[in-house]
Amino acid sequence: MHPNIHIPDAFIEQIRQIIPAHLDLDEFLAICKTPLRRSIRVNTLKISVDDFLARVADKDWTLTPVPWCDTGFWVEREDEESVSLGNTAEHMAGLFYIQEASSMMPVTALLKDNDALDCVLDMASAPGSKTTQIACAMQNRGALVANELAASRIKVLHANLQRCGVYNAALTHFDGCVFGGWAPEAFDSILLDAPCSGEGAIRKDEDAMENWSLASVEDIASVQRDLIISGFQALKPGGVMVYSTCTLNLSENQKVCQHLKDTFGDAVAFESLADLFDGAEKALTEEGFLHVYPQIYDSEGFFVARIRKLAAVETPA
Repeated sequence: MHPNIHIPDAFIEQIRQIIPAHLDLDEFLAICKTPLRRSIRVNTLKISVDDFLARVADKDWTLTPVPWCDTGFWVEREDEESVSLGNTAEHMAGLFYIQEASSMMPVTALLKDNDALDCVLDMASAPGSKTTQIACAMQNRGALVANELAASRIKVLHANLQRCGVYNAALTHFDGCVFGGWAPEAFDSILLDAPCSGEGAIRKDEDAMENWSLASVEDIASVQRDLIISGFQALKPGGVMVYSTCTLNLSENQKVCQHLKDTFGDAVAFESLADLFDGAEKALTEEGFLHVYPQIYDSEGFFVARIRKLAAVETPA
């Protein structure tokens, strides 16, 4: 990452206004200009964690466990120059998925104390990191609907599901807003990793802020509000939905969740993620969400909310 990467002044001012008192703005800006640690998740559909660690023991890979994912590891490699991580035999065989560590958090939140996995919806699936993570937990049983609106991303989603040996998934190509009307209260658990402005991804993509503006944030938030309503309508009463983004502003995160609460009232319960993993309290909001600034865990910026549906709600006719 280039230390002189452009970060818009309006974005800096936005962060200045919302960053928690225990975090430092200068540290935030400094870490945004540093490279992101590489991380992987072992694909337990094909190999156990122990067998994977034994397999790579002689490769001069240093693997550090990710606290919130028992199959996730940060990886440092001595052979980085000779072969890229994506071209290793283990990756091509589907034994692991190259997945940013923060990106593992939403599925961990969805799975916590939740064995209702007979019928699961991933509303915005591509490229497939979280979909394959869910499939591992389901052990290829039940039905996993992997939906993706962007036609250009369907091919890579399909390829990743194939490489990882996922065969309980049905790929769909719809606007996620249709599920509330087409499949009302049909899913046991739902992940909505919503399309977002990508503010948290600046460490791995120096162009992440290229088209950023306050106006574009509000446009995206409008889409997210429609998606979260549809997802909640498609969720069975008693079920769990996780809403997540890789962005940091309130409009796409807390305010989207509050819009759901304002719409459906007491049917919506926000479940605290305070004990999701050791250290989760460092990113905890007063609502019980995780608002992950990159300097907290030396990771990508992320937001995760766990939502329980306490009662049936009105769905589109």
